[in-house]
Amino acid sequence: METNNNINNELLSGLNSPDLKTVSATLHELRLHGNVNFLPALFSLLFSNKMTEINEEIVNLINDIKDPKAVPVFVDAITTYRGRKGFGELVSACWQCGLDFSAYIDVFIDLVIEEDYYTSLEAFSVIEENISLLSTQQRSARLEYIRSKLENLSPEKGLLVNEMVSVISTISGPFRLDT
Repeated sequence: METNNNINNELLSGLNSPDLKTVSATLHELRLHGNVNFLPALFSLLFSNKMTEINEEIVNLINDIKDPKAVPVFVDAITTYRGRKGFGELVSACWQCGLDFSAYIDVFIDLVIEEDYYTSLEAFSVIEENISLLSTQQRSARLEYIRSKLENLSPEKGLLVNEMVSVISTISGPFRLDT
């Protein structure tokens, strides 16, 4: 147990190093031996703007996360870092990692409606990947909510949101039992 704590402390120390090579080596080590517990530190580093040279490495790492326990950590980061530079990449990682974000679909619907166009497109991709996991009743409730927001949108955003309505409306499923 103490060995694991020592390793974890070394990895956290490596992430916080002022040396780019050390941080990069630590990211490589996390790719091999990391766990969900390191995600908050990775998100913090990503949005710190201290080492923009390694942001691409961080984004590549979080895109490859496959542990379902990471989902609420991603959603917490979305809440924490919303509106910050690089936020769209965080949202993009949510569809690229392929995890089930269906329990948080409302977060992504609001991102499509409220955020800049790039972030909206990334959130739309998360919805496309996860909407079939909702029951028919859950999808209907989301459609009603989305339609209530249509009149207040710019024409450009309205087109995207109408496309989201179309995608949600045409899903024949769910692919799991209605809950």
